[in-house]
Amino acid sequence: MGTSNHNWRAKGAASLIALLGTLLPFAMFGQLASVVSTSLQNNDVVYPETIRPDDLHDSYQASRLRLLLVPGHDEESPGAAFGSVREVDINLLMARFLFERFSADEYFIATTTKDLTTGAYQPAFTFTPVDVARITSWRDTLHSLFLLHKQNGLFTHENLVQHNNAGARVSTLLYGINEWANNNNIDVVLHIHFNDYASRKITRVGKYSGFAVYVPDTMLPNARASRALADSVYARLSSRFPSSDLPKEDIGIIPDHELIAVGANASRRKVSLLVEYGYIYEKQFKTEAVRDAVLRELAYQTYLGVKDFFEVSTIPRDDATTFLPHHFETELKRGIEGSLDVLSLQSALLRDGLYPPKGKTLSDCPLNGIFGACVESAVRSYQKKEGLSVVGRVGPQTLEKLNQEFDG
Repeated sequence: MGTSNHNWRAKGAASLIALLGTLLPFAMFGQLASVVSTSLQNNDVVYPETIRPDDLHDSYQASRLRLLLVPGHDEESPGAAFGSVREVDINLLMARFLFERFSADEYFIATTTKDLTTGAYQPAFTFTPVDVARITSWRDTLHSLFLLHKQNGLFTHENLVQHNNAGARVSTLLYGINEWANNNNIDVVLHIHFNDYASRKITRVGKYSGFAVYVPDTMLPNARASRALADSVYARLSSRFPSSDLPKEDIGIIPDHELIAVGANASRRKVSLLVEYGYIYEKQFKTEAVRDAVLRELAYQTYLGVKDFFEVSTIPRDDATTFLPHHFETELKRGIEGSLDVLSLQSALLRDGLYPPKGKTLSDCPLNGIFGACVESAVRSYQKKEGLSVVGRVGPQTLEKLNQEFDG
């Protein structure tokens, strides 16, 4: 970068440091002024990096990794809905399944922002008026710094996906979570959500499907390590579930600089991810039994994805599933819905490389417990491969063959 650019960067640093002096208590001024000065004189980044992938590995090897699970939304802001299915409820259940996985692993110290039974916020996230004033001041200062960066032309990043603005209460809560995570040396924050889009009516099935992982934009200080972990999580999830087909979200892992959850305005020092685990109206979330089974599988694949980042995996992706082993007892045929047997059948056929059928994808043929055209076609292929009568339904001979291969 030329000398003239360096000069206006230096002027920008001086202006920003002057602004800090008017906004911050003296104790905070020196630390942030130093960060701003370094940031604006660096030719490569807007904010200096605060966590590297290697740092995350070092923490994992040296001691137990600290993980915070954040089930999104609450009773005041319950999120997406489809009929009686509410995002706030399945976010909480998803957090429970994730907590069970991570808390059983000696390498992790898992905690949550909510009581996973009642949904009430833990005391640390029930903010007093004094807390709110402090968090609001910090948030506004960070935002002012961000705007000055933007006005000085240090970045021109635009988000791929537009989001609804967080209200004052939600904004304070999310910045408060980031502040608490920073102060308590939380290595990874995982925000749990299910997706929707604005124009869909609550009683209608929408036109998009699949999961998406949001990460900090490359200009943010926690970007590189967050993206590295996201790549690992995405690889596991995509072995069983389709990524989102919403335009611009269909890249799977989406960098974002506005989502507070991943560290907007450089509010998060270490790793933060936000996972949209699917669209609220997708058929696998319709009935309780199948929904719970799918959420457990999503939690398992997320856990394995995190483990893969730190260790060479000993569980091949094709074999790692909560849907198998399974004992098949009931004959299955086209038209059955909401079936755990069909869910395991889909997974068995997936492991055999027969599901989705040739020419189809997991977006066309998701694991959803429904015996439709996709399952029938895959069953026919399985029966042909095994030398059985090709009838497209699971009768006694096919049941016996499935149990020989997939029961234990």
